[in-house]
Amino acid sequence: MLKSTLPSTGCAANLAGMSKIINLRTHKKQAARDAKRRQGDAKAARHGRSMAERQAQQAEADTARNHLDRHKRDP
Repeated sequence: MLKSTLPSTGCAANLAGMSKIINLRTHKKQAARDAKRRQGDAKAARHGRSMAERQAQQAEADTARNHLDRHKRDP
């Protein structure tokens, strides 16, 4: 039979009820990031445009600016 590596003082019962050890600083930072992301998503849904709409408008503006620059007259 295998011999238990735990002392026979009842520590096995205590270890069974323990949870995973985490770094609280990292956990707080991640929770803050998640909260900020949720808040940003809510604001974007209320007021903003989608990323595709912003990129399309930026591409249109770039195209118009390039077209104008190509047709400028030099003094």
